[in-house]
Amino acid sequence: VVWGIAEVTSSTVENVDVGTHYMAMLPMGESVSFAKAHLNPEDESILVVDRPETFAAYNNFSKIDPDSTMASTSEYRDYALACMPGIVSGHGLYFRMMRTNCYGAD
Repeated sequence: VVWGIAEVTSSTVENVDVGTHYMAMLPMGESVSFAKAHLNPEDESILVVDRPETFAAYNNFSKIDPDSTMASTSEYRDYALACMPGIVSGHGLYFRMMRTNCYGAD
C-alpha cells in the first residue's frame, strides 16, 4: 500500500469528474476500482470509498486542486511513498486525521 495520486478514469458518482486527481492510500497496481463511493456531504473535496477492511482514514481520498503545484507538476506524478505494514507516512495520516473524525469521538 502506498500514498499516491489517483486519476479518475470513469465515475458514476455525481460531481466526481473524469480527470479529477485525488491523493490517497492506494493498493499497488495500475488501477483500482471501488464498488461504492460518495462525496463527503460536509466537504465535497473528500471522496469516501467503501473498503470495510481498511482503516477509515485510508478510505478518504483528498481532491487535489487542479490549480495547485501538485496537480500541475509532473515531478511527483509517477511515484509514491511505500508503507510497510504497521508503518505510516506521517504527513498523509496527520493531514487526514486532522480533517476527519475517524474514531467517532469528540
